[in-house]
Amino acid sequence: MKFDLRRRALIGAQKDVFPAWFQRCEYIKNPSAGRSWINTGVVPNDETGILYDFEITGNLANAVDIPFIGCRENSRSTRFFFGKYLSSSTSSMYMGFNDVLLMGIPQQTNVRLQGYLNYKNSRIAKYSNSNEIAISSSLYQPRTETIYINNMNNAGQVLGNDVMGGLRTFYAEITQGTQIIHKYFPGYNTESGVIGLYDTCQKEFLTNSGSSDFIKGADI
Repeated sequence: MKFDLRRRALIGAQKDVFPAWFQRCEYIKNPSAGRSWINTGVVPNDETGILYDFEITGNLANAVDIPFIGCRENSRSTRFFFGKYLSSSTSSMYMGFNDVLLMGIPQQTNVRLQGYLNYKNSRIAKYSNSNEIAISSSLYQPRTETIYINNMNNAGQVLGNDVMGGLRTFYAEITQGTQIIHKYFPGYNTESGVIGLYDTCQKEFLTNSGSSDFIKGADI
């Protein structure tokens, strides 16, 4: 199954309707120090999928065990996330599904990438510059942790550290079965100046759950 993820994101943006007070911007990111993230409120099951459009910049390139999006319960056997790993011998990006790290590809810094994890229940994991990897197991149930964007929900606690300012979020989708149930676009409320992600499927503006305000990219 082949997807042109960036093209899907751009086409989707052309069809979506935004409120008058919402101004889209290119991306959102954390400040250089501090933690900010979006809590989607979505608890994944075996038919849940993610599409994520992002870029690694700055200090994040040298960080260890940094999540981009997703959640995990107390055990490693409950992974559902995108992230990166750094050791003395490798710097790679992974996707976690249950107890399996589905892939490890070389880190791409200052390159906009897209990835999907079981997108539209495809049972496939892929970054835009990697081969497809089959998902052979079922996602552990029951689960209680919700999916975070721009970080990861780790048993109710945020996992990423203060270098998360090196992660830019351009766009995200959450699917259930073959249906897109959430489409998240970066932007801000022109009346209050609050920055976040607008969900055009649920017509909801999600704002920061952390302690530091997001930084936005250029208006679009």
